[in-house]
Amino acid sequence: MNIKPCILFLFVLIFNLRVYAQEKTIPEFKNGETVVFLGNSITQGGTYHTFVKLFYLTRFPERNIHFVNAGIAGNQTFHAIERFETDVMVHQPDHIIVMFGMNDMGIGMAEGLSEKEIDAKIDERLDSYSENMYRLAAMILDRGITLSYIAPSIYDDQVKVKAPIRAGGNAALARAREVVYQLAEKYECPVADFYTVMNEVNARFQKEDPSFTVVGKDRVHPGIDGHLLMAYQFMKSQQLPATVSKVVIDGADVKVDDAENAKVTYLRRSNPGYLFFAMKSAALPFPIDGYETLKWVPLQQDFNQEILQVKNLPIGSYKLTIEESEIGTFSNGDLQKGINLADFTNTPQYRQALTLRTLAMTQQQLIKSKIRAMKLMEYGMLKDLPQTVSQQELDKTFETELAKIADKPYYPYIKTQTENYQMYRPLYKETEAAITRYEESMWLLAQPVTLKYLLEKVK
Repeated sequence: MNIKPCILFLFVLIFNLRVYAQEKTIPEFKNGETVVFLGNSITQGGTYHTFVKLFYLTRFPERNIHFVNAGIAGNQTFHAIERFETDVMVHQPDHIIVMFGMNDMGIGMAEGLSEKEIDAKIDERLDSYSENMYRLAAMILDRGITLSYIAPSIYDDQVKVKAPIRAGGNAALARAREVVYQLAEKYECPVADFYTVMNEVNARFQKEDPSFTVVGKDRVHPGIDGHLLMAYQFMKSQQLPATVSKVVIDGADVKVDDAENAKVTYLRRSNPGYLFFAMKSAALPFPIDGYETLKWVPLQQDFNQEILQVKNLPIGSYKLTIEESEIGTFSNGDLQKGINLADFTNTPQYRQALTLRTLAMTQQQLIKSKIRAMKLMEYGMLKDLPQTVSQQELDKTFETELAKIADKPYYPYIKTQTENYQMYRPLYKETEAAITRYEESMWLLAQPVTLKYLLEKVK
């Protein structure tokens, strides 16, 4: 049998699925909608979808969107099916974003297996993963909920770190990714491809630095920069707008030529070197300064354009002040071309956005380390116990279950989670109330205000 045509057919099929999924846009979230991110520990960590939430808060402050973290560490697709009604549908979602694969494909696969044995285990796991992903899709779509996929994040088996390499890990995730594309084609759902962009950035930077990785030193869990890279890819998949605002002013004729996503008032010039105006933008800049991700992908260019362009000014240098803050000094040529105010962290609007970032990350830390960590126990060790379980029964259950995994490498982590559960359980309602207060505060703080701008010729 000539296998070359078969290989060519398979390549064409995979390529077509990939193109289809990438062309279909993840729907933009609208005012009043609830969006659930369903996944494992990478979703429980929550930073990538917190960045997505932060983008919506700053770019669309008029929209009140409810983002839900439904990630649980260690979960596979069958866990998601088990907890679907009580942990997902309870939120009455309009959108569900699904990312699984890392645990399903056996990144914890035993060492010492032959290549043939690894392939056989991957095949077995892929069959189970595929079956469960199809079941999960039916559960979501049968309820009329919008389904979008994320092709799973990578297992970095190339980075030079101390963590042992689990053979076949990233290759297994490549196969999980193709299952996602097949699902996307069958159900006409879009995909945000984390797998490809993370591998691409890794390959580019590991040429110069073998210790570089977009994930952590455990080869699995991204740090904050990796999460921002994932958020970038998600936002690309939604084709979200690059423009915060764009204002074009003719300094000679003292008129507004263009005001995109902004309103300019009180424009006046007392002399050729003095220009004053007030402006209210409909959005805030996306506060992403200081992250390594800015060196990896064009985040500012693609999602953070806050352009101020002042044409036909007399030759010279001009000091820009917004409210009482001196932003910088620019030549008339710089202003003629336009400056991106989102590059400057000292503007009042950027400082406003930074406060939002702090609140969003603090809220997510509460959700991750308390609410979702408690769900790890409730859908794990405690899943067969009633919610009103006594303290004595709780202690006995933890003791019994911990004894079963005493020789496992993840024992210290699970033991810590049982201790945290005991600590946080009495404070569950207070924690949820605090999370709600954060939500309300962020929405109020996201509203832009009118700011006074002054351009003064200094030389």
